[in-house]
Amino acid sequence: MFSQIQQAILPFTMIGVVLWVYGLYRVSADQGFWSEESKQRFLWLFFVAILIGNDGYLLGAGIRVLNEVVMNVNRMALEASFNGVSNRDNIRNAQLNIQLGIIAGNLSQSCLKKTTDEEKSACLASIQSKALAQLKKQNANLLNQTWKGGSALAKNALEVTVLAGPNLGAMSLWMTVSNAFLVISRVALLVWASSAPLWVAITLFPMNSRGINIFLMGFWSVGMIIVSYTLIHGFLAFLMATNIGLTPTMFAFLAGCLAPIGAVLIAAGSAVGLMVGLSGGVVKGLQLTGSAVGGGKA
Repeated sequence: MFSQIQQAILPFTMIGVVLWVYGLYRVSADQGFWSEESKQRFLWLFFVAILIGNDGYLLGAGIRVLNEVVMNVNRMALEASFNGVSNRDNIRNAQLNIQLGIIAGNLSQSCLKKTTDEEKSACLASIQSKALAQLKKQNANLLNQTWKGGSALAKNALEVTVLAGPNLGAMSLWMTVSNAFLVISRVALLVWASSAPLWVAITLFPMNSRGINIFLMGFWSVGMIIVSYTLIHGFLAFLMATNIGLTPTMFAFLAGCLAPIGAVLIAAGSAVGLMVGLSGGVVKGLQLTGSAVGGGKA
């Protein structure tokens, strides 16, 4: 797919190369070929040629490395532990807890048809017991962990709350939003990575653009969204597991609403820091501002 994108924008890239070479010619005519600006422009053109040559093989390899870095950092975030239990297991437990709670809540409606309070209580207890057994069966990894908080913490983590009433629909919605946010973030990372050839080509056009910088900031931002969301999601799941007041309904709301907002804000802040670093480093070093990008002196 990467090479196909490279081929699709080839005419656009060639126009950029022509404009960049023309700018190099003008600068060389005004200042001499061995001037500092001419050398910088020539080196940048050579660098772009290496990236987009051979159907963008080196550029594609670089993008794969960046993507692997993001995925590895996210895996590390999932393996990070609170009280001896990883974020991965805490998140799995919280999601299973809510899913089984919703099922138990739907099944509990049949208990309302019972005639006596004793029959209703026995019916609810039976449903909750079955839900808890299913949770333990599907979450064997959590039971095998060494909990620093002792058996009481494990008991709290494996309780199933029967979820019913007006909050049930809202909680289902927030959990759907939470899962959709993570899927959209991963798709966005893939789409943005695929746009790399376009941003490289844009740097050749005389409009003071910094295409590669924009691409790196975008890639960094989406990657930070994924990692930040994993950490926030894991921490919320840990709070729910320790039973310190974070109910399944609150967890669903925080994971589906506030966690995505927090992840985006963290990513935006880190992108600003990266932009400042690039502006003072790569851009300044290669003089990708002013006349160096604008096509030489008028």
